Amino acid sequence: ETWLPEYYDYTFDNGTVMSDSSGNLLFYSNGDRVWNKNGEIMLNGDELLPGDSWDQSAISFPKPGSNNQYYLFSVSNWNSPKGLYYSIIDMTLDGDLGGVTSVKNIKLEAANWAHDHQFVTKNRSGDAYWVVTRLYNDDRYASFLVDGQGVHVDPVYSSTGIYRNFTSGDNGNIKISPDKRYLVT
Repeated sequence: ETWLPEYYDYTFDNGTVMSDSSGNLLFYSNGDRVWNKNGEIMLNGDELLPGDSWDQSAISFPKPGSNNQYYLFSVSNWNSPKGLYYSIIDMTLDGDLGGVTSVKNIKLEAANWAHDHQFVTKNRSGDAYWVVTRLYNDDRYASFLVDGQGVHVDPVYSSTGIYRNFTSGDNGNIKISPDKRYLVT
């Protein structure tokens, strides 16, 4: 006899949780699936790419200019389809339990070798976001602007001068300083 349910989902380190401005749970995700506030897989909320990951597998944030939509970004791990992907969640779907829209599993080709690292931060004016990811087999980070017009597919690249090979043991988290001047992995 086992204590685990017949089928369960996991992510090795973390995922994302989204709540409304009052702190009420809206949804959560491991980067492979999205669950609604009732703990049920959200409408169209399965088979997200690249699948569950490790350190910073999924991030979510409000879609700029919308009161009901959210972005969900997921990044690959060492054994999943490579890259950075995003989907849009609309909380007005499925009787206000939310659902993943037809904007699902959109790959950002400029981050084809993104792996296990991603972070989101508001821009200086507070009306948009930057999604930052580490590129492997490269020495750069790619930062994608997400504003009221959508996801800008051409990133700002920042070179570190430190080349990192793509390996299964090279993972971790990204942190950005409060003044947005420094990035640490």
